[in-house]
Amino acid sequence: MPEYFSNTADYLDVSYRYLLLEKKEGILKLTLNRPEKRNAFSPLMIHELAYAIQGANADMEIKAVQLEAAPPVFCAGMDLKIFRGEVHEDIPEKFKAEGLTMALALRQLEKPLIAVVEGPVIAGGFLILNECHMVLAREDVWFRLPEIEIGLFPFQVMEKLPEIVGERTALDWALTGKKITSGEALSTGLVNRAFTKETRDEVVQETVSGIQKAEVKLLKAAISMMRKLKTIPDGDRASELKKVLDQFSGRK
Repeated sequence: MPEYFSNTADYLDVSYRYLLLEKKEGILKLTLNRPEKRNAFSPLMIHELAYAIQGANADMEIKAVQLEAAPPVFCAGMDLKIFRGEVHEDIPEKFKAEGLTMALALRQLEKPLIAVVEGPVIAGGFLILNECHMVLAREDVWFRLPEIEIGLFPFQVMEKLPEIVGERTALDWALTGKKITSGEALSTGLVNRAFTKETRDEVVQETVSGIQKAEVKLLKAAISMMRKLKTIPDGDRASELKKVLDQFSGRK
């Protein structure tokens, strides 16, 4: 994956406008922190995320990134006023990079990316879930693609959503703008696990406990190979996977 910044060694110490970072027991908790705008993402938020993710990639103490959001909304999608140029937003020189999108900012991570969703996910907020390797959601949250109601279609979301939930389900959600319950999201594969307010910490810890025991090199190899598999012909996949297995089992 490309590196967008020349040096992100200070990623934990940087002053971010829209992010909060906490490193603990091999997990980087990364929180979207723009609650007054329902955590709608702007170019600056995307660039800050890219900087933090690249830093976590290089940090050999980090085994996974746990992505959360300041309540009450997980993410309301793009801040259209900023993207349309109706409101100006400066990007500090430190965070400037070419060609970044929300998907690319998150996709560069070569370690497990786990979303912990405790508020609604709306419109372009699905772009975040698309890039996560696991999604944990509180049982009372909902998800919605409302673009059709204003004469738009979530084209960018459709890059990966049909692959996750199936083409018919993705089109159903996009063409009706229906509110998707946590239960439906769980049954279609958008969400891996549901939790309550009381079981939240238990479910999160159960999810990351195995990751915390693994070596960083193994985790990076696992994520990289899962992505690479899609480009390998069916007949060659077993041998490619065997090569990686032998590398970590000490065989040649």
